[in-house]
Amino acid sequence: MNTNFKRAIAAAAFVLIAAVALFALRVSPYLVVEDAFTGQVLFTYPINNGEFFSIKYIHSVNQSLVTEIFEVGNRDIFLHALEFEDFGAGMATELEPGQHLTRLPCGAMRIDGFCGRGISHYMVARATCQVLYIGGRQVPFDSFAEPGTIVAFSVSEKFNWLARG
Repeated sequence: MNTNFKRAIAAAAFVLIAAVALFALRVSPYLVVEDAFTGQVLFTYPINNGEFFSIKYIHSVNQSLVTEIFEVGNRDIFLHALEFEDFGAGMATELEPGQHLTRLPCGAMRIDGFCGRGISHYMVARATCQVLYIGGRQVPFDSFAEPGTIVAFSVSEKFNWLARG
């Protein structure tokens, strides 16, 4: 075999391998929880646009369960609904335009219609447990951060080998 033919075969093999690798290597979105001050990534989980996750905790003042339900869209996180058992300090006292309040069968209340409100930061509580519910998993905040740590939530994309689409 001549040298040019060998080079052509090698180049074709390289292009084929690169094409297969690019097909298998995908960019996929992840929910990212990081230390708000250091930027250290503390927790990641694959998530797609239109998927939901929630954060549940016991309200520090009125000692009742609060559930914040978030939706991922366009690499951003939006508050979808807020469920709570009792009114109290720090809880919504009046509805904003577009919001509506529903009484749930269990007696709790739910506010929907939070247009354009994103997620911000949380301080990992010292006295009560905050739990992230995502993809059928329950992840206590104190499993990825020490109490007192301020954590920030975001959606980021990263390369994954044969990642879910």
